[in-house]
Amino acid sequence: MAIEIEGERSAAISEQTVMIEKHLNNRYPFIQDQKDRNFLNFMNTRIPFCSFEIEKNDNFLKELLIKSLIKASDPYDSAFCRHGYEKHPSFIEALTILQETIFDGDVEIKHALEAVDINKKVIPDTRYIVESPWEVSGGQVVKAKAIFLDVPTVAYKFLSYHYGHPRDPEIYRYINREYEGHSTSRVITAYLQKKIN
Repeated sequence: MAIEIEGERSAAISEQTVMIEKHLNNRYPFIQDQKDRNFLNFMNTRIPFCSFEIEKNDNFLKELLIKSLIKASDPYDSAFCRHGYEKHPSFIEALTILQETIFDGDVEIKHALEAVDINKKVIPDTRYIVESPWEVSGGQVVKAKAIFLDVPTVAYKFLSYHYGHPRDPEIYRYINREYEGHSTSRVITAYLQKKIN
């Protein structure tokens, strides 16, 4: 009986990992470098989103981040960040500042972890935060921030919506192992943080 249960468990995990990979490849194809076919597709807006390793520090990452911010600010692009545009008056200014500081190589990337309730189950919800240094803008000292959706969160939410809340911890270990350090190009929001003396 134990062997049969283990076989069922293994089959269920295998099915879920295949479905996760298909979902990510369709919605957020992974781009490894400038030679990747999807790199040109993303840069030419043939695909709205992609995913990539965000912890690299090179020109490739700079190009992807800047293009992600440009797409998020364009109301005619399917990657337009409506939430940021409607909720944060400083949204466009923050994106502009970040494009300049990313180009100069002067940004910090942080990883933030929260928890969200989906289908009455709490799942990890992680974000990458791209920040500019403090600078003076409009007579105030501000820092521009853009929040990017990370790949493990996309995978967790996909599982939760399509399979309920998987109880097997192995599927979460798989997600963390396979997609750690991977971000999507989807900008959730952007804003200016004001320095308080």
